Amino acid sequence: MKRTTALALALVMALSACESMNTSEKWGTTLGALAGGIIGYQFGGGWGQVGATAAGAALGGYGGYMAGGEVSK
Repeated sequence: MKRTTALALALVMALSACESMNTSEKWGTTLGALAGGIIGYQFGGGWGQVGATAAGAALGGYGGYMAGGEVSK
């Protein structure tokens, strides 16, 4: 249950700012957030694990967004 909630949170974070992005940035953000969320989930326990998942999703989403922006240039 925790894993599903944490991964759903990662997906929501990735998709929350997609209105003004091009296709490469959207894919980069989504895949980066999912990968970061999965990696972040591996650390901590309880609420710490949820925090690590959210932080991983945020950092992965940002990295994916930046990479997607470079690809679209």
